[in-house]
Amino acid sequence: MSSFSSFNATHFYRGLIPSFEQFGYTWHSPTQQFRSSFESGFKNISIQPISSREGISFNIQFGTRLHAVERTALMFLPTSVNYLHESNTAIIQLNQFLAEDEQSLLITTQQELADMSVRILNFFQERGFNHLEMLADSEKLEALFNRHPNLPIRVNTNQTYRCFRGITLARMMNNPRWNDVHKAYLHYLEANKVPQVQFEAYMRLVEFLNSFGLN
Repeated sequence: MSSFSSFNATHFYRGLIPSFEQFGYTWHSPTQQFRSSFESGFKNISIQPISSREGISFNIQFGTRLHAVERTALMFLPTSVNYLHESNTAIIQLNQFLAEDEQSLLITTQQELADMSVRILNFFQERGFNHLEMLADSEKLEALFNRHPNLPIRVNTNQTYRCFRGITLARMMNNPRWNDVHKAYLHYLEANKVPQVQFEAYMRLVEFLNSFGLN
């Protein structure tokens, strides 16, 4: 039982809607997200309250979806229909932008809730919306994924899926280092002994991308 029993998630979201709408983000009720659509996908912001004995904490993630990347890469991976249509190409935790002493997103009172709303909006106005614009740029996102394919990236939560998305982006953007990129991801999958079904799926995706243009 949370010590902040008066918290109401619906009222909290309603309070944020007018401010996010000013920046082109509307409330998407089925996924409990703020979204802004563009020609090739959408940008989204997820603010999930988590109740505990200490109070209410917030898990805040934001990112982008490029439809062509998801529909291509996920064809070769076992996934649910819902994930296929709602997945993010890139997603990042808000805490990764914050200094260690700023990372507490816990509230216990109504005043702290009001302050948290302001804090969230200020972050997106000052940094978050600009970062989302960058993640919506196919060329910049491809570079982020594939400039150093052997190194982790903070807009990714699953390294295996990063391999599938990375090579799809590389082919979409006609990366001249295509062979180096897909071999780097292949070496990752081999070194980490992913299940054989995923390894074979990756090889089928490489063959598919070698045979068909996405542009």
